[in-house]
Amino acid sequence: MLKKIIARYIAQAEKHASGLFELRGKVTMTRNTEDALRVDAATVPVASEQADAADEKFQQAEQLVALHLDAAYQYLVAVARIFRLLLGNKPSPLWAAAGWGDHSLRTPTTEDLILAHLLKLKVFLTEHPERQIADSQIQLTPARCEALYEALRISISGDTDPDHQQDANRIRGRAHYKSEAQKADQTLLLAEKALERRLRSFRAEFDDVVQDPLSPYYTTVGLPRPGETHAPGPVLNVRLTPLGQGQMQIEADPTPTADHYVFRLQITGIDARPRYLGSNGQPNFLAKELPAGKTVSVIMAAVSEENQQGPASEPVQAVVT
Repeated sequence: MLKKIIARYIAQAEKHASGLFELRGKVTMTRNTEDALRVDAATVPVASEQADAADEKFQQAEQLVALHLDAAYQYLVAVARIFRLLLGNKPSPLWAAAGWGDHSLRTPTTEDLILAHLLKLKVFLTEHPERQIADSQIQLTPARCEALYEALRISISGDTDPDHQQDANRIRGRAHYKSEAQKADQTLLLAEKALERRLRSFRAEFDDVVQDPLSPYYTTVGLPRPGETHAPGPVLNVRLTPLGQGQMQIEADPTPTADHYVFRLQITGIDARPRYLGSNGQPNFLAKELPAGKTVSVIMAAVSEENQQGPASEPVQAVVT
């Protein structure tokens, strides 16, 4: 779904393009042409739809992993109940051989531990066929352990069989869909940044071409005249809150006359200069996937409805956790 600000950028680019169409023969742009504006404006909605579709597939993959994880966990819990009758209520070498700990009979809950547990239980049942129960309710067998293991593993990592690598229809796991969603998000971010740069570049070139601050051509392309400034003031009281897992909450006080805000971040030792993070209609933004332990510096700027940007805020630093 397009953010409100990006939708406004698209509308602005389309207004510029329509204005250039009306001004053919009067205003000639060489870099930021009508076609260039329309291409950049059209690229963002396509990238947004692709990002939404990729994220939906990733969410479905997450749900499938959760389904198989729960099935495996419930199976191990049921097996533990049976083993308490057969092996006793205290940890022992037999319990440990079946996958439970040396000091605890607690069933694991995480993906990696449950996968390892299923494999260990499979080996245990294979080596101790007298412990197997081929009942339809429990299926305490190596085959059942293998089936639950494979279902969970494939839902996480996909079909990794070398013989299937060239099969376009092979089962894809959550890892694949997460990677695709991240790529689509990055493509969308690049498209949004390209559109924002296009709008800034258009204004600069249009000023150079028209060279008349009172020209009615500005109104034709949807721009305020140079002498009519509506830029907001500086953003004040920028605050950074590390949230853990590479996330940083950025906040500031609202700026009068601001329509939206742009956010830029520089990672010490990595970025040569602040890079564009995104924009928001409110003076807050959640930065993600930052390197833990690194110091980041953030600046903000308020932007008017006419896309006039106010001065950048003073940089504020914090350490990513």
